[in-house]
Amino acid sequence: MRVDGKPARLKPSPLLGQHSAEVLSDWLGIGAGEIAALKSEGVL
Repeated sequence: MRVDGKPARLKPSPLLGQHSAEVLSDWLGIGAGEIAALKSEGVL
């Protein structure tokens, strides 16, 4: 694929769950302690 005669910059797709903590904190307002608890319980 070329854009304006140059190869396009391609990035890989995010991994499954890669941005879960960011979404939970920024979008849903969940605190770091709750996210850590979810990780330790195997939810994330």
